[in-house]
Amino acid sequence: GEQPLIASESMYTYLVDEDGCINFPIIGKVHVAGLTRQEISKKLESKISKYVKDPLVNVQLLNFRIVLMGEFSRPGSYSVKRDRVSVLDAIGMAGDLPLTANRKNILVIRDNNGLKETCRLDITNPNIFESPYFYLKQNDIVYVEPIKTKQRARTSSDRQFTISLFSTVISSLSVIVAMVLSLTNK
Repeated sequence: GEQPLIASESMYTYLVDEDGCINFPIIGKVHVAGLTRQEISKKLESKISKYVKDPLVNVQLLNFRIVLMGEFSRPGSYSVKRDRVSVLDAIGMAGDLPLTANRKNILVIRDNNGLKETCRLDITNPNIFESPYFYLKQNDIVYVEPIKTKQRARTSSDRQFTISLFSTVISSLSVIVAMVLSLTNK
């Protein structure tokens, strides 16, 4: 009768090329860009089922990466081992947001087939979970702006420095002029 084909649990690695495809043995190129792990598994199982009875495919992402910029406690590039990472998970990975972060206007930048898409998220809004940008995708960039008072404080500090510098220069010039006048009047 029929013999079941049992493969080992060893893992094979397939790189996704620039076109969003993997080159899978026997079945050839398979487009996987934009699909979830489960969708990729189903697609591969469907194609492999022509050659193997009841195939089981387990897909894992090895290099899911997101970039967190701006007002994070620890901004940077993060590699993630899970396939679903929410914007809240990302904030937690980066050590939360400081008090100076604007939680109502978080920018998510996403590359969708070569086109940059942006979305603003308000993490204080209970409806955030319904946003298609709540769950991050491969290579998403999350930018958190400072709140306006921090921006104003920075501008105010710059203005104070300029005024202080100007005052110091004027005072120094006044002292020099006074010394020159007193020396020439003698």
